Amino acid sequence: MEVWHVTGVTNFHEPKVKTKTIISSSRLNANILDSFHPSNITKNRRTSLLSLPSEFRNKIYSLSMLYEAPMRLDSGPYREEKLTPALFNINNTVHLEVTFMFYAGNCFECSTASYETLAAFIGSNGSNNASYIRHIIIAFPELCRPQPGSITIDENSSAMLTATQSAFVNLETFTTFLFSTNAMIFDLEYDFPDVSVDGTLAVFYSSFRVISSLQKFAVETYNDSLSAQTVEMTESRGWIANATGETENDLEWAETRSFQGCYGEYSPDDEDDYDIDDDSGFWIRAAD
Repeated sequence: MEVWHVTGVTNFHEPKVKTKTIISSSRLNANILDSFHPSNITKNRRTSLLSLPSEFRNKIYSLSMLYEAPMRLDSGPYREEKLTPALFNINNTVHLEVTFMFYAGNCFECSTASYETLAAFIGSNGSNNASYIRHIIIAFPELCRPQPGSITIDENSSAMLTATQSAFVNLETFTTFLFSTNAMIFDLEYDFPDVSVDGTLAVFYSSFRVISSLQKFAVETYNDSLSAQTVEMTESRGWIANATGETENDLEWAETRSFQGCYGEYSPDDEDDYDIDDDSGFWIRAAD
């Protein structure tokens, strides 16, 4: 997975002393390249980016700014060489077009981010840019028990949902992080055994439904983590249960893997027959 730091995203909107466009000619549509061919450029006229049809400009933007991997807000190195930040600095019109493409077309992951990290991202990039975001990945809200038999969402998760609702006003897709879903299931089984699954989902549902623009809510799970009944209760609320191609046990290799396969099985017979007492030259070498 590619990892992107919130600082790197913020730096897109700052003036750059040195920029380098990395779009290779092999990645551009042939029609775009034809627009820059000398035969298509008159003596007193230069072809500019804005002179291209909008569909060509969007093609350039998508090749330069859209990625399959989510951009994480919490940690990780910023890989500027993967981007083409010079596009942000061409002029105001291109800046607006590229900015919308970047925020609306990419998925932003805040699966382990705190409320402070999310608030810093929103504050640094501005409410307008945040309003362009359409898809985020976030951890399933953590639970707390105010009293026996009842649960609620903890303070940090509640603050993040509030910030999400107020900042990402055009959010369309909300995906829960795989491991956080598994942690929620673990909590229900071991920490809150007296609380019903349906009651828990009702708490989550009431928290997410306040995001009026939301069209898709996807719950990432392992193949074997949700029971058929839980999946039915989840989908009855309009959510989508996306099971991965693996089970939770597939990832527990550390508990069953034998180190003999790595290092071989030790046997006393593997030792050589060297005896220091039979090495007449040992003490002479040691004295040297």
